[in-house]
Amino acid sequence: MSCPQILEKLDRYLDGELPAGDASAVSRHLETCHECAAVRTNRTALRERMRRLARDADVPANMHTRADARIDSETAPAYHRRGFLAAAAAVVLSFGAYLSWRSTHRTDAELEKDYIASVVSDIPPVLSIGLRQHIHCAVFRHYPNPAPDIDELTRTADAQCAALIPVMRQHVPRGFQVVMAHRCEYEGRQYTHVIARHGVSLISLLVTRPRQGEGFKGTSMDSAGGDRGFSVAGFETSGYLVYVVSDLNQLPNYSTLDAMAPALRTALT
Repeated sequence: MSCPQILEKLDRYLDGELPAGDASAVSRHLETCHECAAVRTNRTALRERMRRLARDADVPANMHTRADARIDSETAPAYHRRGFLAAAAAVVLSFGAYLSWRSTHRTDAELEKDYIASVVSDIPPVLSIGLRQHIHCAVFRHYPNPAPDIDELTRTADAQCAALIPVMRQHVPRGFQVVMAHRCEYEGRQYTHVIARHGVSLISLLVTRPRQGEGFKGTSMDSAGGDRGFSVAGFETSGYLVYVVSDLNQLPNYSTLDAMAPALRTALT
């Protein structure tokens, strides 16, 4: 099987839903393909974070069982229609079921905020700026199928987005396709955001202005993650904070931004 075929079957493999022959083929592939094995590791970590978030919430005990069942359900069609990341987002948002149980009646936005806080809790603050927006805007989103035509995407984007699209296309790992480029906002901060997708894997290129006291050391690049299901790398240039965030391992995520950096510095001058 090819890598795209493996990634398409990975969630059913983790759920124990594949026929024996397919499961064996996936297992053999994961033994030799470091990239697909990294996606498996990251996705498993994301599932566990979702369970921890459910258990930490102040809800009746039987709701924890329901949340785990929603993650590992053998019948939930969302995995097969949209892939695990979208399904994971659906799990967080389906915690809206908690709203009928919780005395606090918390909103979906508050539940999403709790999830993001649990992911970034031990990430350096300057890197969490990019990671928060990736989860908020890229992970918690439904994508059009088929993906938009790249020429139309470029034509309808503003000048900064249009300048970043070719940089993203040139340097993302093989198989990724740019599916969105727009201006967005989270927690009062404005971003330029380009998203590439390959199966259920996502990569964000994010650009934003620093606030007072925020920044990287000189022209150095910093990174974190890899064992939490997300990796983030970033640097500062010409009054901008620039990030690449993905579910790749930390090294390939860092390498992706490193390869983009010269073109990004030029585009953002």
